[in-house]
Amino acid sequence: MREEPVAEVTLEIPTETFYLASIRTITHAFARRAGFSERVADQIQLAVDEVCATATTREARPEQRVRLELGRDSRKLWARVSYRGGEVQPVTFDESGFDHAPLPEQPDMGHVILTSYMDEVDFAETEEGSEIRMIRFLRPRGGGPS
Repeated sequence: MREEPVAEVTLEIPTETFYLASIRTITHAFARRAGFSERVADQIQLAVDEVCATATTREARPEQRVRLELGRDSRKLWARVSYRGGEVQPVTFDESGFDHAPLPEQPDMGHVILTSYMDEVDFAETEEGSEIRMIRFLRPRGGGPS
């Protein structure tokens, strides 16, 4: 994945599930403004929520934060979720860049959501914690509607 441009929206929250509703609302509104249909905006919202919810379910400490960055250009919307203060492993892939454990025989729901609703997903460890980057193209490669 290429490096994304500067985010248009940045939100940093404590690792408490109370704040997930705000992330869902902002993500959905951003996707609609980027030109995605209601259905696709719902899918993007669900994928971002899945990653953020996984981060907030870890043992919360005051120094732990979840950061959501959203950006777009004429071709795509991207989301970057970073988790400071610990490691987040919401899903496990082998061929898609996730390399923390062998791929389970039956993928978990997080895996299904991310790979079904986002065109690209990348997981990385950072000095501060974990980061997941997701992209959804405005026009699918097959030329169908967004």
